[in-house]
Amino acid sequence: MYWRRIYCFCTLCCLIVIVSACNQSSGTGPSSISSATQTITSPTSTITDETAKAQACPAQTSARAAIMPSITMGNHATIVYLAQQGDENSILQRYDTVTGVSQTILQTHGTETLRTANMSPDGQWILLISLLQNQSAIQLVRIDGQHLQTLYCAQASIDDALLSPDQRSLVFNQVDQNDISILYLLDLTTGKLHTELSPLQPGFPGIIGQLQNTNPNSLEAQQFNPIPSTHYWIYIPMKWANNSLYLRGTIRASGAPVQQLALLRDISKDVTQQQSNVQLISITNVPDGNTCFDFDVMSDNRQVLCSAYAFMGPASPSTITLQSVTGGTAHVVYSNPAGGGIVARFLSNSTIIFIMNNRNGPPALWKIHTDGSGLSQLTAAQNTDTGLGFAYSSYLPWSITSRDGTLYALEVSSMTGNAQALIFGSLNGGLPKTFATNTNSLLLVGWTNYP
Repeated sequence: MYWRRIYCFCTLCCLIVIVSACNQSSGTGPSSISSATQTITSPTSTITDETAKAQACPAQTSARAAIMPSITMGNHATIVYLAQQGDENSILQRYDTVTGVSQTILQTHGTETLRTANMSPDGQWILLISLLQNQSAIQLVRIDGQHLQTLYCAQASIDDALLSPDQRSLVFNQVDQNDISILYLLDLTTGKLHTELSPLQPGFPGIIGQLQNTNPNSLEAQQFNPIPSTHYWIYIPMKWANNSLYLRGTIRASGAPVQQLALLRDISKDVTQQQSNVQLISITNVPDGNTCFDFDVMSDNRQVLCSAYAFMGPASPSTITLQSVTGGTAHVVYSNPAGGGIVARFLSNSTIIFIMNNRNGPPALWKIHTDGSGLSQLTAAQNTDTGLGFAYSSYLPWSITSRDGTLYALEVSSMTGNAQALIFGSLNGGLPKTFATNTNSLLLVGWTNYP
């Protein structure tokens, strides 16, 4: 069809087309680089009826099997991030740390907003939580922007979703207007949904009877009958451990960010076995009576980190403690006498990376060995009005550090304005580099190697 149209043009038009094509292929035209970071927009895929169907919401209470063709990956450390432009324009991008090029993976308009995202274990896919046609949606898109598909939609909100290590299933929780949270497992090969945990079924674990000093270790759990005034644990998927799943429990109605670490022992068991399938993990001997406001679990699933600090009241030391998952005495890895918020993650079984939000100074990023030795500052904010953060609520190792374990990425935000930025740097130290800025929202998604 194209050549038939060309044949119909006059000779002069043919010459113009040929000359123009030659100029473009020769590279003599004006450069598209306007700054140190080059931005390239991905070509838009042709929307067919089949594509439109895959991107639309499945029928209510049902899900869709995933189609996940692989792609050839590369060796460039690449950061995926999400930018919001206004209320209805989301841009999912990737930044190549070798070439300095940012490229658009996916851009939405109007009826869809991308809320959060995380990377697949193999780095080829991005798992999205979106607002699609006034519904919460779980979507997948490949790293090159192809094969966008909507797997599940619900009128309730969705906190988080995680792909399993073999990428044959995913787990997610959804929360209704009454703070009833249900944890689901979606079989990506069949599109079938399985209920794992639900307060609406007998034997729901960890029902809150009383809150004492907002310390989750003093929560009195009791068997529960659903009544509107009851505070329910909301279990949010945190990290896979083979066929088990670590969960982060929270209580949104409690007035303080109470947290509980739990283990869903066997993901193949359904909601009828929920009472015996959930193990609540208690952290003991937290110094100064502080509360664990954040956790992380070692890659070998033997140790758990507790980031503890005083949420309210007089300042007391902020600490990182390490304890066996099976219990026992916790030992202090790091303590800051001045206090302030602290968030720690495992870099490896022997090294921890953490953000210390000092009460009397700028926040800083540090690393330390699990035995308390080798404390080293990686970077610090320039003033006390700046905040540093890891990828939002993500515990996946590749959400913070590159796949080869040499680079880190952080979110930087202004406490007094709307300016936000994303930076990356070396885990060996040195000045980090800013690779994205925005006056609205910027969220880190994670690291991959592409191209």
